[in-house]
Amino acid sequence: MSGITDFADKLAAANTAYVETFDSIEIWPGSFQFFTEDVGNINATSMSIGYTEDLAQARTMKPGQDRAFDGLRAYAASYDLEEVYAALRLERIKVQNDSSGRITRELQRFVQRGASIINTKVWTKLTANTVTGPDGVALLSTAHPNGDGGATQSNKTTDALSHASYNAGKAAMRSYTRENGEDLDMTASHLFVHPDEERIAKEITGAERPVSVDNAGAVDTGTRIGVTSITNVYQGDTTVVVTPKITSGDWLLMDLTKPGVRPWALGHGAPMQAAYPDERDDYVVRKLAMLEWVISGDIAHGPGHWQAAYGKLS
Repeated sequence: MSGITDFADKLAAANTAYVETFDSIEIWPGSFQFFTEDVGNINATSMSIGYTEDLAQARTMKPGQDRAFDGLRAYAASYDLEEVYAALRLERIKVQNDSSGRITRELQRFVQRGASIINTKVWTKLTANTVTGPDGVALLSTAHPNGDGGATQSNKTTDALSHASYNAGKAAMRSYTRENGEDLDMTASHLFVHPDEERIAKEITGAERPVSVDNAGAVDTGTRIGVTSITNVYQGDTTVVVTPKITSGDWLLMDLTKPGVRPWALGHGAPMQAAYPDERDDYVVRKLAMLEWVISGDIAHGPGHWQAAYGKLS
């Protein structure tokens, strides 16, 4: 029969495994690491981010003429600090009478699954595409302000991923400009897709393309008698990242080559920590005959540089 001492020993062993597994996590994993700028610790209830774009134009100096000086346009946004967590509750009687070590293994798996908390919350907010960014609109929008001469610019499409829409996305990113007409020189380096789009994404970015040929060897004309392949000119340009966190049918191109320029910003308040019941007289145990384990931390996050992204979000 399991007694109080036996229960305490089992709980201590389970908690030790739980904490050791948690402490083994050096970097919180997930594809969010690719596209977020970590702005560090936050000692307030919200995170303020900002960046500037210089409006200086290339001019020719003429003797005796005063130099023309241009200024900056500043962008800023504030995102509230919020607690994110994963919580597990188990019946006291099952823990106390576990003789197989199953509870300990389950707690280790809980920590391993819980390690994706930040990844899940970042992707959830990003794919909702409802948070206002530093320029006053959502991350993906058809109306980003302050383009060439004050024109709006678009980094949003409704087209499914295809060779044509991929080409259009790369071209759009290359065409982004500052207000003074200077090129931003954005180049797509990563393509994020759902597993359903993995094949088409890799065909677009890597595979040679099969094409039909006619009797004279011309491509796609006349009576087609066979096929050949042509080299994919985009081969090796873009890294495909497959993640179930993005909705099937959606896709995102991102330029992740420029230091400090990312489409998403992330700051930290209270660090991620692991809480656990440490004794039989724990309040929840006495009141509910349950045991609770919680992984939690405080983060603030939201859109950063919209120019580093292009794509489709449902």
